[in-house]
Amino acid sequence: MRTRKTTPADIPALKAIWNEAFAEDSAQDIDEFFETLYPNATGFCAEDETGCVCAMLFALPQTIVKGEKQLKAAYLYAVATKKESRGQGYCRACLLYTSDAADDSLRV
Repeated sequence: MRTRKTTPADIPALKAIWNEAFAEDSAQDIDEFFETLYPNATGFCAEDETGCVCAMLFALPQTIVKGEKQLKAAYLYAVATKKESRGQGYCRACLLYTSDAADDSLRV
């Protein structure tokens, strides 16, 4: 298993996982995410030993305001695993990688 940040080359695989996991979202909704939000989000994925993307999530940059304080944060969005890969730890690995990489990788 390998975890990493996603790239634009992963978009077809990411869309396929999204479509399978969130069947109520239309193809137009999914396309709009990748056209408008994905460029500002940081995507993370877990791959199997063949390099197939099995799990994904996106960290959307956020600012939390508390009084005069502004805190940078990320909203985890579209967390999903391919059906045939569920229960094998791919999403867990993706979440752990995201947590470890947060300071360096998230654009928040």
